[in-house]
Amino acid sequence: MTDFSVLHELRRTSNKIVLVAFDLLYLNGRDLRKLPRKERRAVLKKLIAGTAIQFSERAPRSSVL
Repeated sequence: MTDFSVLHELRRTSNKIVLVAFDLLYLNGRDLRKLPRKERRAVLKKLIAGTAIQFSERAPRSSVL
């Protein structure tokens, strides 16, 4: 099943959409990609604290960023 088909199927069973963030690449026009991933995630966690956005404790691994 493709990601889109999973989302489509979920939409038929739920009206709630959840946004989950796992990395922060830019902030206020500043490119954060050169910062260590751990630092970017720490900034993200503080930035979304107290909002409806969920922080992903388990982020996808990437050799690119």
